[in-house]
Amino acid sequence: MSSHQIITRTDTAKIEQLFELVVVPTLLTASTPKDGQTAGVLEVCDQWGTVKVHVQTGTASKRTFGELDASANRQNLALHKHPGITTSWQARSVKQDIQPGAIRTPGGYRLAMAGFTWGPQQDSLLWLAKKLGLIGLSRATKTARITGRQREFARWCKKLDIAEQRLGLPSR
Repeated sequence: MSSHQIITRTDTAKIEQLFELVVVPTLLTASTPKDGQTAGVLEVCDQWGTVKVHVQTGTASKRTFGELDASANRQNLALHKHPGITTSWQARSVKQDIQPGAIRTPGGYRLAMAGFTWGPQQDSLLWLAKKLGLIGLSRATKTARITGRQREFARWCKKLDIAEQRLGLPSR
């Protein structure tokens, strides 16, 4: 998939699979969930704001999933309102409850996640976008550098690649 193509049903299935089987379990091994929460939400929007992929996975109450959905949506809206930025970290605001961690790809797709600490979320989203061909490695590293996470991004890429390989998932 090039950075300017439309996300297809096959791509959607791959995104959901990587998120549910690789990203969330890897994030859970690296952090202690609050209140026993083991859930995450992924929202992928196109440049016009249309939700192309929405995934809720893990164990959480309906209310918690609603809060996670709202957080991911706010991250995506922050990127939509600020077309010149590539990460919601650049628009973070406690007052408006905009959480850092969401990313924009060169083709205009916006990926947001909620349920985990923003840094590993952002690194995981960059990895996911890279795996899907929505962003190149140099652009992903540049985005990570904006937030001072280029070293962490490289470490998360290794962790996620190992997790994907252990599952025997076909690599792109």
